[in-house]
Amino acid sequence: MRSRPWLSVFIFCFLVVAGLAISKYFQISALIAYAESFPPENQSISTTIVGTGDYQSSQMISAEVIAPNDMNFVAEVAGRIASINVLPGQIIEANSTLLSLDHSEELAKLNAARANLRLADISLKRSRTLNDKSLNSQEQVDIFAAQRDAALAEIDYLNAMIRKKTIISPIGGRVGLHQLNAGEYVNAGQIVMRVVDQSGQLWIDFELPQTLPEPTNGAFLEIFDSQNNFLGNAQVIATDAWIKVSNGNKRIRLTYDNSFNKISAGAYLKVKVPTGKLEQVLVVPTTSVRRDINGAFVYAVVNTESGAFLPHRAAAKRVEILAQRANNFLIKGDISQGDVIATLGAFKLKDEIFVNASGISGE
Repeated sequence: MRSRPWLSVFIFCFLVVAGLAISKYFQISALIAYAESFPPENQSISTTIVGTGDYQSSQMISAEVIAPNDMNFVAEVAGRIASINVLPGQIIEANSTLLSLDHSEELAKLNAARANLRLADISLKRSRTLNDKSLNSQEQVDIFAAQRDAALAEIDYLNAMIRKKTIISPIGGRVGLHQLNAGEYVNAGQIVMRVVDQSGQLWIDFELPQTLPEPTNGAFLEIFDSQNNFLGNAQVIATDAWIKVSNGNKRIRLTYDNSFNKISAGAYLKVKVPTGKLEQVLVVPTTSVRRDINGAFVYAVVNTESGAFLPHRAAAKRVEILAQRANNFLIKGDISQGDVIATLGAFKLKDEIFVNASGISGE
């Protein structure tokens, strides 16, 4: 009879625990039902269809801009500057006088030589007249003729010296910067000015490694500035006759129409040189490509199973970016032409998430 109180306590405790467990079960079931009443996670996105385009692998190679008409003007003789006719940076026409050295001494000698020539002409004419009358010898005629020839030679020499002291540019273009002043003395062989014509055709030279295919004459290559901004196309006009032993490269020359003065002589540029065959690859908008530690990928929009909350979901597909053209990437990877991919809003997605893409083009 003494065991009944303990039995009653045991039964009471069991009933209490069972009641609490049943209560908790119904509470958890209610929470699960409440959670299931919410729709699955989904995102609204814009989509596009994967297209195709032509692609050729290439390599950027540094290049140098050369002006075909680029002249340094050197003083042929020493002298003092009498006048400077152009300003630094000035654009000049062909056959413009750049500067003149003092040639006052040559002018004085030239006047004297001309006077000697006139005297020699008179003496020679008189001597020939007398010789015709047998009043003097032929020797006298020859002497005056030689004096006349010497005067002519002296005049030619002095005119040549004056021309050497007058520096004229045979080309038009822009005058380089200089620090010359009137009255300044220059030495023979000293570079006094530079004129560069870069308003027409410019040359673009680069060195091509012999491991890369050589472009053919007449081919057009894309050129870019140091910031990778596209400048235009330049045409291959010549290749060097040999490969440099020092680095194994061959020099290639392009010609570029610089009518709009986009580039300057001496500028650093980049040339895109094709290195592979032309092939067809996939084209997608730049907004559709995402990146993680494993590389680039896109979200393909695929159909879900029958009866799912939404008809489409996102599926991550790995891709390789080959190049960029404007707002598109050229790629290859786990997608195909005609596949539907996410564009705007792709940053919100994750793999297998439902997407609200009812406006898919082509559906």
